[in-house]
Amino acid sequence: MRYLPLTLLICCITLSFILSGARPASSYTTDKVLSVPVISADSTDSLGTVLIKEEYAMSIRKGDCVSFTLPSYTELQKLNVYFPSSTSYLPSVAGATYGVDYLAQAPGDNVFLGSSGIVLEAEDKNRFTLRVDTDWGKTTKTFRSYIYFDEVRIKADAPAGEDLKVTLEGTGGFSSSTQTVAKIAAASGGAAATADSPRSITDRGGRIAAITISENTAGTLKNNTACCKEQDTVKLALSPGFTWDTVTLLAGWGYQTGDIDYTIDLDTSGYSVLYLQVNNETTSSTGKGRITILGNVTVDESIAQAGKVEVFYEGTNPGVSPAVLNVADYNIPGCNIKEKTATEVTAGHINQSLGEFTVSEGMAGDLAEGRTITLTLPDGVKWRTFPAVRRESGNCTLDKPAPVSSDRQTIRYVVTGAGSEKSVLRFEYATVDLAVAAPAQIVISASGSGGAKGKAIAANTVTPVKLSAGKTDVFAGVQNQPAGEVTISEEKPGALRARDASGTGAVLELKLPAGVTFSEGKLPQVEVTEGNLLLEKTNIRLDQENRTLIIPVNKSGTAAGTIKVSGFSLNLDRTVPEGDINLEASGTALSETMDLFSNDLNKLEVTLAYCVTPAPGGKSSGAVFTIGSTSYEAGGKKQEMDVAPYIKDGRTYGPVRYIAYALGLSDKDIIWDEGTQTVTLMQEKRVVQFKVGKPGVFVQGTEIPIDVAPEIIEPGRVMLPYRWVGFALGASVSWDEESRQVLVFTT
Repeated sequence: MRYLPLTLLICCITLSFILSGARPASSYTTDKVLSVPVISADSTDSLGTVLIKEEYAMSIRKGDCVSFTLPSYTELQKLNVYFPSSTSYLPSVAGATYGVDYLAQAPGDNVFLGSSGIVLEAEDKNRFTLRVDTDWGKTTKTFRSYIYFDEVRIKADAPAGEDLKVTLEGTGGFSSSTQTVAKIAAASGGAAATADSPRSITDRGGRIAAITISENTAGTLKNNTACCKEQDTVKLALSPGFTWDTVTLLAGWGYQTGDIDYTIDLDTSGYSVLYLQVNNETTSSTGKGRITILGNVTVDESIAQAGKVEVFYEGTNPGVSPAVLNVADYNIPGCNIKEKTATEVTAGHINQSLGEFTVSEGMAGDLAEGRTITLTLPDGVKWRTFPAVRRESGNCTLDKPAPVSSDRQTIRYVVTGAGSEKSVLRFEYATVDLAVAAPAQIVISASGSGGAKGKAIAANTVTPVKLSAGKTDVFAGVQNQPAGEVTISEEKPGALRARDASGTGAVLELKLPAGVTFSEGKLPQVEVTEGNLLLEKTNIRLDQENRTLIIPVNKSGTAAGTIKVSGFSLNLDRTVPEGDINLEASGTALSETMDLFSNDLNKLEVTLAYCVTPAPGGKSSGAVFTIGSTSYEAGGKKQEMDVAPYIKDGRTYGPVRYIAYALGLSDKDIIWDEGTQTVTLMQEKRVVQFKVGKPGVFVQGTEIPIDVAPEIIEPGRVMLPYRWVGFALGASVSWDEESRQVLVFTT
């Protein structure tokens, strides 16, 4: 006789079980409490919120129930049941909250929670049941519900210092569990914390005021030696930017040496927390205890704010009486930056002179030896000649400046000698290089350990040219469409150069966006209407597959000139999204800093036309991504990413999240599972999953092999070739080699 292998037999039994429609005996919901408040006996208060979530779709069905039972010393008064809004969750009621006046219900009453299909059955003053009263059928959605115990009467006989628990009893797909939803405060009224007068500290940190925690009765603070960071916690959290350093604990009254200890860690919000470890066995017999905390802190000056330094005394220990204590005053050294003069600089030019500015001490010694002054330029501006420094007063001395990084935006001075008199330092003779899209004002930002904080305007920027256009309407998928005139006006004589840095003839480039080209054989007319600027009219031409109009400059003008470009004839392919069509102006005639800044900073834009209809064929959404750029276009609008696409092994890699955004998905449609390193995309009825390191894509639960695996780059973005993301989401992907752009769109 032949026998089936054990694994095959198990699979057959399991498949038969599933096909029969039967459910396993075990339950498939997870119960969780979101907070555990400390409440008092003989009061009416709110308890912690209970979350019930179904782990696997279709495990909860019509008729399944879950009952909630609170202790006999409680009486329910008001409840709220909330079903979150999500395309993935049941019930599908768009984030509805249903309030229940429980005092108005009699045992046996049924409360229908709107259109959710859930019924609340009142059973007793401290007991109710939620019942599923609808058939959801076949679905991939899972049940989610939050139960808020908004008002619960706590009787006088509630046991002080103990946990208040709710018991959940489930049938069908609902689990059974017991959850702590509150703690009854100790009858003693808690252990109070106070602080001495706040002390003064600087960016070097130092000693804060002594903190004293005093018990009202012996044993008020519950013993938490087992795990002081997780159970019955006594926490002292510092303000942002400050960190506990050295700490001394002094035991007093009923406490003895060894009864108290501490550990320092960060909480989930990044605050530095001192956790007290309490052993109250001694004080239980010898009397109430007192703890004195002598602490020193360090300062992160990039985060810390001048003013009060506070300690937040809190925790889950029933003996804690929460308080906010002012323990120090954080004083930032009094240096400030101030402009003296502001020059005029031209965008797109190198070696432009900045105006003068000063850095002044508030009092002698603010700039102590070893401290620093850091000066940062805005995006689109780089240092060429660093500012020279001379003293207007005082005797503080600085070392020669040095760049902080290779981008030449930030430089740092180090104090080599502290002054005995208040010093005012003048910074002068600096020059900078500017991108065409440099800001209208060159604002220098000061920082550093020397306490020089603030901003100073060192120059006002003149844009080399001003662009204007007669905006017209055009249509996607239509050829030979007219567009309005474009006017290019110099803001100062010679703004458009005839030679680049190497002496080669300079050109002005007018570039159309992806999907739009100049009509073949219909070259726009270009003429100088003002000034004495000369163009090489015989060499005006189209380039980059008719996307770019090249206008060579023969001779710069001695008076500000104006160029008019007319006779536009445009071809739009079917991928062009509805919205503005922007013409980009760039080129060596406009900028002599092409090799110093990215293309995005070395161009100007003007709206040439508006695409009034989507592309034919039902295009619903799309985007253009440029290799090496964190900017992309979606729906005709510029958007920003925190990573840039790149090419690897001949493939164009892009961030999965931003590709999904471009195709109409939102944050609620994108789920990242850190534990399994899996990203899930939910597009209407389609569910797509990618797993980092695995060369495959799951579409509706079916694995489809692909020839590369998703990878993660900083700052934690999942990257994959555009082709495979587009394939999984039903989108089309095309590549423009000339512009190094990827076009993604749905049809």
